[in-house]
Amino acid sequence: MASQTPQRPTIANVDAHTRERSPPSPLPFQHIGTIQGTVPIPPVVNPAGTPAFQAVITKLEQMEREATLRRVALEGYAKAVEAFVRNSPDEQKKFAQEIQEGTLAYLNQHLLRDRCCKATVQNFLRGGPQDPEHINSGRGPVVKTRRLAKTRRLTKTKWGTRNHTGPQTVRPPTAGNPTPKSPRERTDLRIYARAEPGTLLVRDQPFLIREAITKAVPQISAKDIPRLWATPTGWAVKPNTKAVYDLILKGSNAALICKATRCTILERVEKWHTYRLAHTPNVLTGLLGNRLVTADVVTEEAEIQTGVRPVNCHSAGTSGSTSVWFISFKEEVRSFTLFGSSGHSKLSEKKKSIELHNPGCQEYCNPLTCRAVRRCNNCGAAISKHQGASGAACTASPKCTGCHGPFPAGHKHCAATPKRADGKIVRLTASQLGEIRRQQTATRKACELAAKSQQEARP
Repeated sequence: MASQTPQRPTIANVDAHTRERSPPSPLPFQHIGTIQGTVPIPPVVNPAGTPAFQAVITKLEQMEREATLRRVALEGYAKAVEAFVRNSPDEQKKFAQEIQEGTLAYLNQHLLRDRCCKATVQNFLRGGPQDPEHINSGRGPVVKTRRLAKTRRLTKTKWGTRNHTGPQTVRPPTAGNPTPKSPRERTDLRIYARAEPGTLLVRDQPFLIREAITKAVPQISAKDIPRLWATPTGWAVKPNTKAVYDLILKGSNAALICKATRCTILERVEKWHTYRLAHTPNVLTGLLGNRLVTADVVTEEAEIQTGVRPVNCHSAGTSGSTSVWFISFKEEVRSFTLFGSSGHSKLSEKKKSIELHNPGCQEYCNPLTCRAVRRCNNCGAAISKHQGASGAACTASPKCTGCHGPFPAGHKHCAATPKRADGKIVRLTASQLGEIRRQQTATRKACELAAKSQQEARP
């Protein structure tokens, strides 16, 4: 007979005779302390009815009324100026427009100041934070909400390190801290004239051209156009003021000036974007005959490909059956090809050449603006203090003006020569040039000492 476990009666109140359970020990993954986001939000106290609050409200309302009255007055003044320009005679239109531009600039400053002040007042009444970036842009404030934590967190903003436990107040722009003004575009006053074909062989001097202009347009005096010079295609002039500039380019005056100075057209200064297209065919072959590629054909094809009319087209560098064409536009255009067989267009930029200023300062500079002392190409001494013949006939010991080595200026291995990197000319810094000159000076002195020793050793 199998053994069985004896059954015992169950005690109903067994829990009453045991001790109370102790609280469980906290585990590593359990949260200890106050959970974030459960801190009660303190009640907002409405300061309405207090004397300070009423004084602030009254002051802000007064500021709004003054701003409204100021805007109404400025609008009326602007309308009066527009009516003044509209009703002015034709000979006074230009001067009236100049007065209108100056007046509008003044009004814009006042309107900008009023808009900033109004945005500040509205943000203060809403109770939101004052952000100077939003005030200047005319948009409303942005209120950032964060979870409440037991400790305060510091966050960095654009204006420094601040504590975002309460709203921040920023003062509006005042006279001591004015709002930065946008730079005004300046008009290039240079005017270029294209001479008639055949007149460049015997051209008039700038003084005679100035006299012809003043005789053709009596309103222009010789003092108004002091700068007048010759160009490869004609001549150029730069008036003193914008008023004289507009007077020269006026339709009737421009025709009189062209007739008096034997030129075909007066042109303003324009920025051209020139593109280089290689491997352009010289002849377009077809069943009915071939067609020679000319400037007119290239202009038409470039306008079809880009949608913009070129201002100049010319070819250079013919190689067999293809040529290189340079096409200029008044604006940038996307990459294109000609006749479906040329290379893609590449923006052509003039690269500054690295040339030695000889005769001159014997360094790599701009000869047109260089004001340095002229030096000998061989010994580097100033021409004013040089003894004997200079240049190749100089009998003194050679000294490079750039690196101070025992070589003539501009030698092939000169360490002071500027280099070209990524299409730009890179020059040495003052510290780098000084170190090179110290080393080369020591080398030159050692060479001179060795040559002197050899001469003394000879019988």
